[in-house]
Amino acid sequence: MVINTGSYADQVGLIDHAPQYNLQTRQLLDNPNPSIPPNGYFYLTNHRGIFDMEYGGKRSGTWGDTPDEQYACAELPDITWGVRYKITRVRDNEVRVEGANWRANQMKYEMVEFHSKRQPADRNGPTGIRKSCRTSTRDTLLMQDYISLNYDGVQAGDDAIIVGMPREGGFLSMTLKDEYGQVVARTTEYGTTEPREVNYSTEKLDPTHYNWVKSRRATFGGNPRLAKNHSLPTGSVVPAYVKNNQYVSVGEIQKVRKAEDWQNIGTRGRGAPSTATLKALGNFFTVAGVRLDAEETGAHLQGWQPAFGRVRAVGNKGLITDAAAWPPGLWAQQTLRMLSGALKGESFAIARSTQNGITVAGYSTPGGQSLRVNPGDLFSVGPGYATPSYYTRNNGDAGVWEWHDKGLERNRYGLYLYGLCDSIDTTEFLEENHNAGLEVAVWNFETQAYDQLPLPGEHRRGREADAYEIVSGRAPHQYEKNDGVYVGQLHPRHISPSGGVRLRLVARGLDAKKCSGTAWFDYAYLAPSAVFGKINVNTAPERVLSALNGVTPDLAHALALGLDATGRAQLKPYRTLTDILNVRGMTPDLFTRMCNLATTRSDQFRVMIVAQAIADMNRDGAYQPDQDQIGATVGRDVILDRSALADDDPATTMFHTQLAQ
Repeated sequence: MVINTGSYADQVGLIDHAPQYNLQTRQLLDNPNPSIPPNGYFYLTNHRGIFDMEYGGKRSGTWGDTPDEQYACAELPDITWGVRYKITRVRDNEVRVEGANWRANQMKYEMVEFHSKRQPADRNGPTGIRKSCRTSTRDTLLMQDYISLNYDGVQAGDDAIIVGMPREGGFLSMTLKDEYGQVVARTTEYGTTEPREVNYSTEKLDPTHYNWVKSRRATFGGNPRLAKNHSLPTGSVVPAYVKNNQYVSVGEIQKVRKAEDWQNIGTRGRGAPSTATLKALGNFFTVAGVRLDAEETGAHLQGWQPAFGRVRAVGNKGLITDAAAWPPGLWAQQTLRMLSGALKGESFAIARSTQNGITVAGYSTPGGQSLRVNPGDLFSVGPGYATPSYYTRNNGDAGVWEWHDKGLERNRYGLYLYGLCDSIDTTEFLEENHNAGLEVAVWNFETQAYDQLPLPGEHRRGREADAYEIVSGRAPHQYEKNDGVYVGQLHPRHISPSGGVRLRLVARGLDAKKCSGTAWFDYAYLAPSAVFGKINVNTAPERVLSALNGVTPDLAHALALGLDATGRAQLKPYRTLTDILNVRGMTPDLFTRMCNLATTRSDQFRVMIVAQAIADMNRDGAYQPDQDQIGATVGRDVILDRSALADDDPATTMFHTQLAQ
């Protein structure tokens, strides 16, 4: 974990290990792979020994030697502990800094330490000098009247560090990055205490809101009971839902946070689930789309290399895989993630790697287990994903994928690519994208040639969510902070007869100064996508309804009959899909799991037409299979689409047809 503090600060800390108690081995683990799980905990201190003496289980001065110290505790040295600002002017006892926007006297009584990269020839430099702040303005610190910072050698260009975390609270300008340079946190918020409130803890009632309370008893500890917020209300807490990818079901709307503390919009009272939100919003949202994974069997045709594999043999703290040709040392200091087997979901720090082997260091995160894998287990290496990716380190390397038989209709789709944003140069107010460039082309099944994306005259999404620009030239695409990029539109001519897509990615700019030197590809996403083949809950029999995810035989019976909560069959026909939330036994969770595959009407019908020319050999005016002859046969496979009839326009009476073959 890389830590930057202040406005335009250099890197001030690198956390590559952190001690914690390992429940598996029942001993201290100096974890070489520390991580912060969603809704989890970690501690960052300037002195672990003092921290343990204050808050440890047996206060031995060593964090991680008792079961009450299960969470990782990272340490930064005193010299970098604080909020760093660049000095722009020094005059007697006043220091003006860059990037500050303090309230009046927000820095009053704070200790300020000065750092300089200069070393004067005739005197000591100002690095390490500490002064107390008497007052402060928006961007100026005023020390005691008798102090002259010019005399101490402090100059413009030096750094001023507010030592520790300012008492006045608000937020600490801290940028946390992971091992790939990705920004994982922008700021660390905390509340305000008074000078006399030593050892008080400021705690948020709800981490998603800005409501702070003070606690005389600091919330610290290495197990869930001790680390839990002491200010939590009893019995009505709904944990925040951490989501870092796309919505996969309309039902996930219920997990969005309310304005009230500790409540989601899909809950009521003391956190009990409610169907009101889904009934009100479910008919107005869609998550229709198609995900095409790079590692899908048979999809990868040429170029680029897999950053995943299958275990062939097991060694001492390591594994051997088949069909890998990695440069030796490529994955050292990165991460091994198990995708199947007994350790599925566990991650290990990689100590060494060969052309087809991985050796790990220490124990896994989050389970704290030693490496125990079996032949056939699946794993991935490298980027911070739970799914496998492909990579290349060669400029001009063309990777080609084709997904067959995906059932895509010959419509228009927006194409999004996802991989890894691993080359963002970030300060608090500036971001520069140095990710590898990707030239993206899609196969045109009419011209039998590749079309570069975006197509001429189409729009390309800018860095802001609502900004678009007409593309001029062929500038390569770059992954942005969400690990994805919109690359353009696919047209019907880009959909194969079998309903598939062929994609080509060419890596560029891998030798740029601030690029990581690697280009990644995880999956492609097509949106919006019309989803055909849904089950009509108004007409489907119980046996078909039972095939829906999570639907039990009893629920299928209730759906088929339209039984309400009292058991009366009065709900059918269902007019909208959210009407099934009134069916006996249906819950918001079950609705979330099955709603993507259900509908209340059938708009598409497949009609197979066969026309034959018959010679009436006996001239009796009737077809006799054993006497008459079939001269010609013509077949058509037609899709009838009546979705246009769903509107309220009585003049709309025409069906649309589409040839499926």
